[in-house]
Amino acid sequence: MYLDAHDLNTIATGPPGQGAALLKNLDAEIVSLKRTVSVAWEVLFFCECLKQLVHVLCQREQIQNELKKEEKTSPLCFIFQVQNNKQLLSMHKHKTSAGIDMFRPLEVSKPRFCNCIGMN
Repeated sequence: MYLDAHDLNTIATGPPGQGAALLKNLDAEIVSLKRTVSVAWEVLFFCECLKQLVHVLCQREQIQNELKKEEKTSPLCFIFQVQNNKQLLSMHKHKTSAGIDMFRPLEVSKPRFCNCIGMN
């Protein structure tokens, strides 16, 4: 948008009101272009947001697929199994050691022989 010498000549020498009409038309065209640019920026922003969302969703899907693959062969899986087995063994050991105590004979103290006078 620009005013050239022809436009200025038309405004200066033309019939009354023609210059004002020309300026109004230029102003309306500027407003229209601003609206178009504003809408274009909103569309670009929306497209960029969609692009980022698609990227995040693709990354999430890739991570989930990798986790599923690793889940089957991961050393962590074996570590968790070993840890679980240790806990089970410890629990059974604790239960059996507690259960055996009730079957153990009571310790009875042996009578002491007194070496007191008159007790021989």
